[in-house]
Amino acid sequence: MKQCPRCLNTDPSLFSLRKGEVYCRACIGFLGRLAETQEIEGVIDPSFDMGFKLTKEQQAISNKLTELGLKGDVLVEAVCGAGKTEIVLELITKALSNNLKVGWMVARRQVVLQLGERLQSMFKHLKVVCVIGGQSDTLNGDLIILTAHQLYRYPHTFDLMIVDEPDAYPFKNNKLLHGILKVSIKGTKVYLTATPDQSLSYDYHLLLEKRPHNRKLVIPTIYKGVKSLMILKLFRLVSSLEKTLVFVPTIKEAHQIGRLLRVPVITSQSENKEEIIKEFDSTKKALVTTTILERGVTFHGVSVIVFNGGHPIFEEATLVQIMGRVDRSFTYQKGECYILCHSYNKAIDDCINRLKRHNQNAFGV
Repeated sequence: MKQCPRCLNTDPSLFSLRKGEVYCRACIGFLGRLAETQEIEGVIDPSFDMGFKLTKEQQAISNKLTELGLKGDVLVEAVCGAGKTEIVLELITKALSNNLKVGWMVARRQVVLQLGERLQSMFKHLKVVCVIGGQSDTLNGDLIILTAHQLYRYPHTFDLMIVDEPDAYPFKNNKLLHGILKVSIKGTKVYLTATPDQSLSYDYHLLLEKRPHNRKLVIPTIYKGVKSLMILKLFRLVSSLEKTLVFVPTIKEAHQIGRLLRVPVITSQSENKEEIIKEFDSTKKALVTTTILERGVTFHGVSVIVFNGGHPIFEEATLVQIMGRVDRSFTYQKGECYILCHSYNKAIDDCINRLKRHNQNAFGV
């Protein structure tokens, strides 16, 4: 049986013969310069400075992860806003101190750039490199942050791979990207997510159910009604809230709601995503978005509204991630969550039950 060395494809229908050589049509689109053509020399200083200390709960998880992370694959299940990034820093320092190669895979390019800035500010003596589509002139560094689609540049490279939000699009259920990830790793991996799915395979499971500000997760308020009533409620909520992310299920509906509310819109098709995000981050107004902003980005003092929340695209994990955008700040506590829908469905019920279960486990009430 043939197997592609780049993406591990074994489907015989995807192998073809050209000029006497076999090639794989599953990953033929991933062409370009490989990272092994560059080398980083010299002794590095992997120390970091967060500017604050971890909480007791965070430190316990960090210690355990540092102990286990180079021995086997680890799932770190931590509620949204629990500080997943900070928890993994000591493990990264340990790996780099042992001359190991570390990568950090993120599903979406906007999150790569934001995370890269944060990590560079904490690892001041390292060269932190962000590799995304259209920005891949520099492929090597002390710490490499990249999207799933750039993994093909790094075959058999990483001794430690941080897989951030493995249940997010486009990585979730993508056999091609899963294969390319597997080929890029020669050591262990750490999964970081608040909503793990059953497909993940790991040796150790660490659970953190409390945010560092020591407040409960916000439970969404549900409003049921026909679409006209949902739109009316949406207008009233947006006008009463200081800063709001309005999540809608489709790109078409995003533009419709954006025109009705007369506010900016961001979708996967938006050409100036970074500019839209920065403008929203610095102002007090509403932004209509698809699930492109469901995870990975943090906005200070934001509330969320899910419009047409019964749509199939709003799965339990998606709703949990959306609710997790709220109340992440130590100082701002006014954020609210709303789901506007025709009727309850299983995803909404499961989301609410999961959030309540985390609160029960973390606070006992």
